[in-house]
Amino acid sequence: IDKLDGLVVSHADNDHAGGVAAIKAAVPVVAHWGSGGKACQAGQHWQWDGVDFEIIHPGVGETWSDNNGSCVLRISSAAGRSALLPGDIEAVAENAILHTSTDLRSDVLLVPHHGSRSSSSFVFIASVAPSFAVFPAGFANRWGFPAADVVSRYRQQGVQLATTGDDGALRIDLGREVAVTRYRHEYPRLWRVFSNSEQP
Repeated sequence: IDKLDGLVVSHADNDHAGGVAAIKAAVPVVAHWGSGGKACQAGQHWQWDGVDFEIIHPGVGETWSDNNGSCVLRISSAAGRSALLPGDIEAVAENAILHTSTDLRSDVLLVPHHGSRSSSSFVFIASVAPSFAVFPAGFANRWGFPAADVVSRYRQQGVQLATTGDDGALRIDLGREVAVTRYRHEYPRLWRVFSNSEQP
C-alpha cells in the first residue's frame, strides 16, 4: 500500500484516532473525513469501484458529545451486501439515527462503543438486523467489554458474533455472501491466560 484514497476516523478518542499521525507519516492520504479531517455530515456519499460509501450521522448542523458525534459510515458492495460502522455512538445517537435514516439494514455491524451497556439498544439491533456483528474489544480489557447483557441482546436476535480480543484480526468480504476469516482460527497457536499472581 503506497497511498490511501480515503481515511475515515470516527472521533478523536485515542483508541480510534491514535494511529492517524503514524499513518499519514507512512503514506499519503488523499481524502480524510472525521477527526482531524473534513467534518462528517449525514448525506455525504461517494463510490469507488462499485462500492458505495455513505455517512449517515451526524446530521448537518448537529452538535453532539464526542462519542455520540462519531462518524457513522455505511458501506454497500456491488453484490448488494453492506456493513455499518457506527464508532462509539450510544443509545441517544442510535435513536436519532433511527428517526432520520430510512433503512439501516446491514449484513455486518461493527458493534457500537465496543459493546458498552450504553449502546446497542434492542430496537437499534432490530433495525440494522445484521447477520454478523463484531465486538471491537481487547482481550480481558479493564472495562469488561462486551457487556454480558449486550451480548445477550444480539444472541436473542440470532446474530452471529465475533470479538476481536478472542478471534484476532477479522477479514470480512462482502461478496454474494458474507465471508468472515478469523485470524486466530486460521493461524492457531498455543495460548495461555495467566492470572495476576502468575508470571509467564
